[in-house]
Amino acid sequence: MMDYFEKNISAAEERAPYLISQMEEFRANYGSGDPYVFWDVDTKGCEIIAVKRDNRLWYLNSRYDADELVQKWCDRHTRRHYFEPELIFGMGNLAYLKEQRARNPENPFYVYEPDEAVFLEMMKRYDLTEFLMDEHMYLAVGRQGVTTIRNWLEIGIGYANYEFVDFCALPGYACVYPYEYLLLKRGFMEAIETLVLKRNTLYMQSSQLVENEFSHIMDCIHQSSIWELIQTFKKKNQEEPYSAILVSAGPSLDNNIRDLLKAEGKMFIIAVDTAIRPLLREGVVPDLFITVDPGKDLFLFEQEGVSQVPIVLSMNVKNGVSKIHTGHHFYILNAGDYMANIMERYKKRIVSTSSGGSVATDAFLLLKKMGFKTIILVGQDLAYPGNRSHAKAAYNDTIDQSKGIFFKVEDIYGGQVLTRMDMNHYRRWFEDQIAADPTLHVIDATEGGALIHGTEIMTLKDAIVREQKADYDFESLLDSVPDLFTPEEQKRVETEILAFPNQIIAAKIKLEDGQKLFKKLQELNENRAYKKKQFHDVYTEITEFNHWIETDAVVDLLSCLSSREEFEIQNQAYEVKDNLYEDIKDIAEHGSAMVKTYIEKIPILLECMKAMEE
Repeated sequence: MMDYFEKNISAAEERAPYLISQMEEFRANYGSGDPYVFWDVDTKGCEIIAVKRDNRLWYLNSRYDADELVQKWCDRHTRRHYFEPELIFGMGNLAYLKEQRARNPENPFYVYEPDEAVFLEMMKRYDLTEFLMDEHMYLAVGRQGVTTIRNWLEIGIGYANYEFVDFCALPGYACVYPYEYLLLKRGFMEAIETLVLKRNTLYMQSSQLVENEFSHIMDCIHQSSIWELIQTFKKKNQEEPYSAILVSAGPSLDNNIRDLLKAEGKMFIIAVDTAIRPLLREGVVPDLFITVDPGKDLFLFEQEGVSQVPIVLSMNVKNGVSKIHTGHHFYILNAGDYMANIMERYKKRIVSTSSGGSVATDAFLLLKKMGFKTIILVGQDLAYPGNRSHAKAAYNDTIDQSKGIFFKVEDIYGGQVLTRMDMNHYRRWFEDQIAADPTLHVIDATEGGALIHGTEIMTLKDAIVREQKADYDFESLLDSVPDLFTPEEQKRVETEILAFPNQIIAAKIKLEDGQKLFKKLQELNENRAYKKKQFHDVYTEITEFNHWIETDAVVDLLSCLSSREEFEIQNQAYEVKDNLYEDIKDIAEHGSAMVKTYIEKIPILLECMKAMEE
């Protein structure tokens, strides 16, 4: 039997490098014990695979007529159109995957093999290059793979096509790997939850988000980004690692907030925005705090001493934050931000903290990127003990259980505590992050709230005593982080931004030309002029126009302002018709409707720009 391992590794290095780091670990672990992956043949001589678990041999293919079962399975999972995603649990002996891929070569496939040993056998025994190099196939393996798949789903599944996802398991897999099956199913549901949360945010806050971005854009030019912050701290932690404390504003923060005084200088302390007021009132000065929510009240940033604490902020935070806080700013810049488009032209690096959906999850991911391997959670209740939502000095309020879906989960003491869907979503996000990184040590020193599996539970006092190191000047380290642009670049970028109204005018002209193209396409379609050169020319121009739509910075902002209309149009766009005339009619109508919406939003965009002028 030929060994294809090195050939497959070469293919993985080109398109799936995330698998490379796992391969040696797979091989070392699998080679250290008794093999439990076996090969057999069915009654017709076809090769089939089995695994040994609990002293029992489990077959992942039929022992009688594997090929017939493959055909029947694929018949049950028919994909009608190219845009319908397939989420597959397991690889088996590749027979199902090969047949399903042959039937649906253009569909996006998300394939999760839960068993590292099975995948290793596949890498050795078969040529997987056709799968590894397939631009429409996304392959993840092992426990860490669940997080990988979920991240892919959040990118690849939109509001328009999530209803078309086919979630299927190969025969035998759900029985042999029930826990991994539930993890994948949960990851899929959480990707849908995230999609809905993002859609609702855009529905409610689209114009506010654009206005907020313009209100911070001039300040951003003269400040730093989190890319520079991450590189500075990553180098420090490689030379001399320190622990970090992430302070949230859950109700339990009232119990141990003063203990944080003993950690100052001995650990890196980052706080979420709602925790900064309680901390400063108790004399605790964190090294850094973070805000990402466009709806946070400005009074959170008006506490005396807040400006002395450096801040990580998103371009989407409320208009006024970058003016009230006069200290050092580290901006989060995401793909699609107008500033991100400028940075790309100046060859500046962009790194996102977009994560589980809350400021605490963004802070946690930032700490990981900064190189911290021990993270202590404080005030991370993710629940409502005593019917309260926050520490008293943040928001001294109680919750109304009639507003929202509330239920109980296990708390850190083995009892039950009240939580809500979004809080439980964040709790599971933390668990996935911990499970996916065996080098990460997370201590839950919240002293209350929901249990986060995978954390070490201890009091904050004990965690500080055990994890503290010699005093370090984190303030000087933060001051050493370089600015985003050089002084010369700052002047050029300012000039470019001040000329933005001219870019809007140019974009409007191009959008109006695009409308004419879609109208011409409708006319040619009515005449069934598909073979004429004019039809081909118009279709080519529309393809080029659509590429411009997808890449233009002005249209990105108009798209954000048009989120509600986009969701509605995209939802209709996947209603594929059975003939060419109806398909082209839909393309022309939906394209024209979308361009019309963009043009209508231009006055709103110009109004949002006033935030920059102020």
